[in-house]
Amino acid sequence: MKIFKLFILISLCAYLSNCFLTRERYEEIKANVNFEVMEYESFLQIFGNKKPEEMFVHQGKNHLLGEAELEYINKKKTEEVFLEATPLNEIEKSSNGGIILPEYFDWRVIYPQCFYPPLNQGDCGSCYTFSSTFSLESRMCIKGKGLYSYRLSQQDILSCDVNNNKCFGDTIVNTFKFLENYGTCSSGCKPYVSGSLSVPSCAYSCANRFEPFIRYRAMKDSFWASNSTDDIKANLYSYGPLSTMMQTYEDMSLFKSNGVYEHKYGKQTDYHAIALIGWGKDKIKNREYWILRNSWGMDWGDNGYFKVYFNDLDSNNYVCGSLPMI
Repeated sequence: MKIFKLFILISLCAYLSNCFLTRERYEEIKANVNFEVMEYESFLQIFGNKKPEEMFVHQGKNHLLGEAELEYINKKKTEEVFLEATPLNEIEKSSNGGIILPEYFDWRVIYPQCFYPPLNQGDCGSCYTFSSTFSLESRMCIKGKGLYSYRLSQQDILSCDVNNNKCFGDTIVNTFKFLENYGTCSSGCKPYVSGSLSVPSCAYSCANRFEPFIRYRAMKDSFWASNSTDDIKANLYSYGPLSTMMQTYEDMSLFKSNGVYEHKYGKQTDYHAIALIGWGKDKIKNREYWILRNSWGMDWGDNGYFKVYFNDLDSNNYVCGSLPMI
């Protein structure tokens, strides 16, 4: 079966504010899609009104991993997927010992306290930090059975990881390596301030003097990646949200709906890192979809979330994540 083709490749995620849409282009796209779109004024509120010559300033590209990273991922894929740390009291098993997964699953239903409203990354191509921090912080909260909620800092990664490209993107695998080796502090300690492309230098103290400077890390060598639908579902169900990426198009920037997003019209604008939180099934079309969290604020999509059919995304991509060290 053709699967949701997700990512662990490079995510040079230019924000869709680089996708300049005139009123005329907006009307043209609106007339050629079959989903609800936001008003043009709302589009400008979220994405701004960039000049045409400012389009594609980040020039995000979907590059393959290096040989060492691919070898590492393939080795991980052959190892057993650990399932003992389930957040549920029991996982139903089939006669052959496999997991029987539900037709619909959404972590927001089980632990709503682990999900704060999606933030807006602004003009900075920092989607890789939002995807990875959300994956780790939600897994921390889920591991604690929802008793403690965490909000991790994207800004600490942007400012302190010397191997990333700041507002010009980075690989998710590199970001998880940083989270395993160094971790990141709370967003209360270092709030996100790079929405306008300014990245302050790394500081080993909190902007808020009432917050302790503590970095929360991912478990060493816990990084996991797969492009198998069954493995992705099992890992997501057992541990919590995962990171991935997708291609973005002009029509995606206009999406304002609780339905399923399908690219219908417009040029590709970039590649973009997002987070996977569940799945479901469109009974009318008899098609399964993933439930995803974006970093374009709550006025986009379905309060910052959206759905995409399993087989409607980019090819040869992976889903990945690490386990929290708590």
